Amino acid sequence: NKYLGAVDTPYNYFRWNYTISSKDLATILVSKGFLSNCDEVLSLTPLKRGVHGRISQLKIHYLIKGKEKTLLVESQYKIRAALHQKFLYSSAFVVKKEGSRFTLLGAGWGHGVGLCQVGAVGMALKGFSYEDILSHYFPEAKIVKAKE
Repeated sequence: NKYLGAVDTPYNYFRWNYTISSKDLATILVSKGFLSNCDEVLSLTPLKRGVHGRISQLKIHYLIKGKEKTLLVESQYKIRAALHQKFLYSSAFVVKKEGSRFTLLGAGWGHGVGLCQVGAVGMALKGFSYEDILSHYFPEAKIVKAKE
């Protein structure tokens, strides 16, 4: 669809990073019901990505009472829910592990299609009109008055 598409924005969350310890991540996975018990997360491995780089399948290797186990998380939404206490900005990220800490280096906020709400707010705060903002995110669309 030529009217919908990903538009990069220079405002907050265009590029982000999030660091968490393996034990804190284990606590989140249990508290959100992804696992019934978990002592420590050992690795995060993206298995599938969509055409725009967002992870759609993630393997979580973890430790429970000395035994290694694997959890498969499928869908961008579930991945974003599983890895953050609230909700991860997007599933467009790479994983770096240093010691017992994971750093996710990511891009964007949301699903990557259409209008970035944070970017739109950033533009509005800089004085852009609603016409400018809509034209930026939907360059092929025409703004018209609807009939009353």
